[in-house]
Amino acid sequence: MFDNQEAYRKQQINIQYRDALRRADRLEELANRLSRRAAVEIENLSNDISKQWEGDEAVLFLKKAAIIESDISKTVKNIRECASTIRRIAKQSLLIE
Repeated sequence: MFDNQEAYRKQQINIQYRDALRRADRLEELANRLSRRAAVEIENLSNDISKQWEGDEAVLFLKKAAIIESDISKTVKNIRECASTIRRIAKQSLLIE
């Protein structure tokens, strides 16, 4: 009976480990998509503003766009760090068991 319980417990741990890795991969994928999308959108916006708008207000707007781009980059970095942490904890948990 003990062997069956132990085998079941190990199977559950492996399932949880694979699930954690899938979730980390999904976070990484979302971070990559956000990064690509933000880069394209900010570049397009900046190009449009530069072509159609002049003066101090245009410069101010472009500076704010750069701040937003920086904030998005920080968010992407944080998402990637979360994914990495999930992977590390999952691996440690698997090794402990």
